[in-house]
Amino acid sequence: SAKLSEQALSKATNRIQPLEIARVNIKKTIEALRDMKELSTSLDVCEQAAKAKALRSLTESGVVLSRVSEIILKFKDVPAQRALVRLDEMRQRNNAVREELRKIVLSEFQAQCDAIGNDAPGEMHRIMLRSACTVADELGVSVQAEVIGLFIGRR
Repeated sequence: SAKLSEQALSKATNRIQPLEIARVNIKKTIEALRDMKELSTSLDVCEQAAKAKALRSLTESGVVLSRVSEIILKFKDVPAQRALVRLDEMRQRNNAVREELRKIVLSEFQAQCDAIGNDAPGEMHRIMLRSACTVADELGVSVQAEVIGLFIGRR
């Protein structure tokens, strides 16, 4: 009787194990698809902001560049082959938009510093400078260093 129970348990376990593996794989696939959708949407917003040179829209939209970086990092070991060519396109879009935003941040920072140097800073100058600094923070340490370098160079 114990041997029959053990065999029944083993048989049931053998049937359940592949279903559990499938459940885990489906869950990971769903998470990856959600991340890809979020990445695509976020990149669209970033590209529109860069095209319009509207840093303020990035800070107001809630799109966080660091989140884009986190998602890209999740897929760093995934080769962009066949069906995953879209992933490689998103990586390229990310690199391009980050570089464009870097240029805009530096230009905006320079323009706002020039404007502040010419007269007392108004509220709009402060908002634009705050937006540039927020995006610089999101872009990372290298852009922050460039902004600091510009600031020090002006002193």
